[in-house]
Amino acid sequence: MAEIDKKTVGKLVTGIQITLSEPAPLTDGSAVARIEKTGGAFMDKLKKLFNRETVSYLIFGVATTLVNYVVFHLLYNVLWHQRNSLIANAAAFVAAVIFAFVVNKMFVFESKSWDLATLKKEIPSFLAARIGSFGIEEAGLFLAEKVLKLGGVVALTVAGMSFDWITVVKIGLAFVVVALNYVFCKLFIFKK
Repeated sequence: MAEIDKKTVGKLVTGIQITLSEPAPLTDGSAVARIEKTGGAFMDKLKKLFNRETVSYLIFGVATTLVNYVVFHLLYNVLWHQRNSLIANAAAFVAAVIFAFVVNKMFVFESKSWDLATLKKEIPSFLAARIGSFGIEEAGLFLAEKVLKLGGVVALTVAGMSFDWITVVKIGLAFVVVALNYVFCKLFIFKK
């Protein structure tokens, strides 16, 4: 069994150097050396994945989702008493798309140009992508409300608040929509 430097083990495992007594020499063929190489590659991949663009997309994606959910909740639950989920979703979609275009353009993908030629390219592409993902969300809500008849059926209660299946389905669909929208924005709309 190869002797290892206990200081190195603590540093590799936690990212924080831990000082232990009786250090021993570290050999290049040891398990710790392999962990160090693998851990470094893993950290490099994480840094690439969680860069400024993806982190800001997640932050503004949450903000966009909040805009969507607040409008949807006000219309579907408050104004229309858990009826008309498709119309409430359409109104929420419009509000969220306007918000998302501005924050994605300015802060996420840093498309600085507001000239007419650029906007003529970006706006139709952005709307087409969002309409596609909206169609997926509407299809899921239609299935849940009209086919499966889940509207008004309580799915869960959290902190005294009840959520019907339509709301739960909408939350699940949000994950699919966010992933699709990022791919569309990154590859087709705000590409550099």
